[in-house]
Parts: sequence; C-alpha cells; structure tokens
Amino acid sequence: MVPYLRRPLNANVWRQGGWFRGDASDYNAWAKLVNDPKWSYKGFFPYVRMTERYHTSEVDVNEQGYDGPVYTQSTLSTGQDYPLRDQLRSAWEAAGVTKAADANSGFPQGLGEVIENRNDGNVGLLAPCIHWLVLKS
Repeated sequence: MVPYLRRPLNANVWRQGGWFRGDASDYNAWAKLVNDPKWSYKGFFPYVRMTERYHTSEVDVNEQGYDGPVYTQSTLSTGQDYPLRDQLRSAWEAAGVTKAADANSGFPQGLGEVIENRNDGNVGLLAPCIHWLVLKS
C-alpha cells in the first residue's frame, strides 16, 4: 500500500494508531512455513472481522467487520483536509501507482487511504480488544 498521508514522512504508523492488514500472500507463506492453515489469511480473517468496527460500508462489506471493539477512521471519514493531499496523490498516479479498491482487504497494493484505530479522533487501545478476543475464542 502506498498511502497518501497528512504526514508523508511519518514512519511510525503504529504509534499513530495505524490499522491495516498485510498482504494475504504473506500470511499464506507463514502458514505454509509452519504447516498450519490457521496462520493463513483465511485462518486469521474471522478474528480480524471480529475485532474491527469499520468506519465505512463503501468497501466490500464481506471483507470488513462492523461489530468489534476496534473503531477505525480515515482522514476522509473524519472530514479532514490536508493541503498537499491532491498533489501527493497526483504524483503517485503519475509514477504509475493505481488506486487500491480496498487497501484493507488482504491485497494492499496501490494508492489507498490510511486507516487508523481511532474513535472520535482518539487513538484506540488494543489491550481491551485482545482481552475481548480471548473471551470470544
């Protein structure tokens, strides 16, 4: 995924509450390496959906969760506008990077919105989510 960010040089996405999935092929390679299909993208997928409360239904609703404890937001969903947004997007597109239909669907290649673990602008905490997930399992 090549995000067009409000902070284009910020490398610390975790501290900022970044919420994104890796590529399905990476999960699948790990599952093959450890010889356990539970580590594949398909194996993880139910848990990812259980944990998230996705901010929009304008993507494939079968790929996202809408009832979990982890709230998500994007700059677009919060109405934030950043002065260099359009210029950065145009530069990436001029370099041949195309828009990802849904960068949080297991195939994050392309230009996409950065999704963050936030609720009303506040960074979410993952500890309650982990506790909740253990209880659900």
